[in-house]
Amino acid sequence: MKSLASRHKLAIGALLSVAMAVRAETWYLTSTHTDDDAWTGDAAGQYWANSEGNPGSGALDPNGTYYVKNGLTLGASGGFGGGDLWIGDPGDSSYSANQLRINAHVSNPNGFIKLWAGYVRKVGSSAALNLGSPIIMSPKDRPFGFVSARHNHTLRLTTAITGEKGVGLVMGGYYDGTTIQYMTTTNVTFAVNHNILNGLAGYHGDIRIVSNKPLISPTQGNVTFNLQPTASDATLEIESGAEFKVSSAGEIKLSGLTLHSESLITIPYDSAAHTTGVIRVADTFSIPENEGKVRIWFETQPVAKNHNPCEFPLLVVPNTQTLDVNRFVLSNKDCLRAHEIPLFSVKEDEENRSRALVATFPGQGKLENEDSNVYTKKTAAEYARLTSAFSDGQDVQWSDDSMPHEFAIYEFGQKSGYGHSIRTPYLRETDYVFPGLVLRTVGKSANFTLA
Repeated sequence: MKSLASRHKLAIGALLSVAMAVRAETWYLTSTHTDDDAWTGDAAGQYWANSEGNPGSGALDPNGTYYVKNGLTLGASGGFGGGDLWIGDPGDSSYSANQLRINAHVSNPNGFIKLWAGYVRKVGSSAALNLGSPIIMSPKDRPFGFVSARHNHTLRLTTAITGEKGVGLVMGGYYDGTTIQYMTTTNVTFAVNHNILNGLAGYHGDIRIVSNKPLISPTQGNVTFNLQPTASDATLEIESGAEFKVSSAGEIKLSGLTLHSESLITIPYDSAAHTTGVIRVADTFSIPENEGKVRIWFETQPVAKNHNPCEFPLLVVPNTQTLDVNRFVLSNKDCLRAHEIPLFSVKEDEENRSRALVATFPGQGKLENEDSNVYTKKTAAEYARLTSAFSDGQDVQWSDDSMPHEFAIYEFGQKSGYGHSIRTPYLRETDYVFPGLVLRTVGKSANFTLA
């Protein structure tokens, strides 16, 4: 005779078996629904059938697993009524581009949304994608897509993206089974919400940002990926016409980065902290050899402090990777004044085995104690002792209290009253080379003298 404890164990086991059977119920969308009648509601179950082909009824089962496959479309608005939702079916032998059509804010309070084959298409004017940690399941050679049906809009991810190594997603297009189909809309932004800290920490796959058209302007991408500082081992590729925007000052860490000709990198500047955003690549970096230059733009222009030049690293890569300063160009620099235009250079860091693309913003110096332009000495040695603003930062005083150097712009003269004079060094057999970046007069009261 079985003990009471044994009978209790059997009863509990039976209940668990029933619960697991209920939870394991699988449902398949039977036809395309562009509105949300199959998404939630008291009658949503009728639009789904189980694995035996029997139609459901009533509301969706919060413990059930739901699949959208065979190229069907599921309209979405608000919270999904079922459990885990798959867009695509890993068990299918052939590929179909299935669509999750979001009309408004979307979430899944009962489970996950797993993105295997197809794409998310934003239709609503203010739609956000709150997928309860969306899980990218699609292989990188047939990436899951994110597109928008509206011009001049943003699709905002309000939860972190997750995915294992080997998976892939594409923003601005989708894989149709053969190639990437680019969306036809323009000026579209895909953004990880500003309050999502480390939004790519759980994503380990590939991300492609693609655009069907060139940049809208030298400072704006046609398709933009907007990302807060994060530490991730994801690999990112920015194609022509697309923009990678660092949302705020701080560091974005990636495993790999590929930039294409006429793509745009937008860098932020925090004036209070006097720092910029930085992109740090741990493993691989490339710009294809047969392509042109990558554009860089500062959303807010850094300003040199106390007239001294300031230096900001923008992109840091391993020293095993090629980083050529000539492959980058400042975008729309014609609208900037001279002291706002940074000088790009590549600097080596042997200790950390890395190299960095660095932007140096010139300082500014003004002549405060003019040169003597009257020569009364008799000997060459006495002439040589005369100070010159070309080569002296002490007797001839510049406002930055230093010798003229290549990372500063220098001015002399005054807008009113008595002006300043500046003369070249007393060197008869050499050229007169001013060591600063720029030497310019201010106002009309300036005098330039050759020794």
